[in-house]
Amino acid sequence: MEEYIPLIVWGALMFLFCVFEIATAALVSVWFFFGSIAAFICALFVDDIMIQCAVFVFVSVFFLLVTWPYARSIRSRKVATNVDRFVGMEGVVKEEINNLAGSGRVDVDGLEWAAKSTDGKHIAAEKIVIVREIRGVTLYVDEV
Repeated sequence: MEEYIPLIVWGALMFLFCVFEIATAALVSVWFFFGSIAAFICALFVDDIMIQCAVFVFVSVFFLLVTWPYARSIRSRKVATNVDRFVGMEGVVKEEINNLAGSGRVDVDGLEWAAKSTDGKHIAAEKIVIVREIRGVTLYVDEV
């Protein structure tokens, strides 16, 4: 029975890493999943737990290095939303824009937004501005 313990442990780790990866879907444990598969196969032929652990670490690091650029690109993808359409549109300042005071409201396409100027200058109410960027719920604008 003792000879099956490493197989049970590596099998349980395979299952846990697989479930965790499916639950997160963010490539955070896929390399450990492959490492545990390799260690499981190694445990079928080699009794030394240190060799099994070395195989697990080696294969996990290998898959980490191979898949890391892909995983990083998945995490850094910008999610496009409908607010992107406001960039480049003109709007009317409803409340004076003062970056230092944290005040400023702009009406763009019938919707009122918090606003800051891109260059830090004050922009008076009723001036026409153009939207240059959106960060969160704040428009960054320049006076036309």
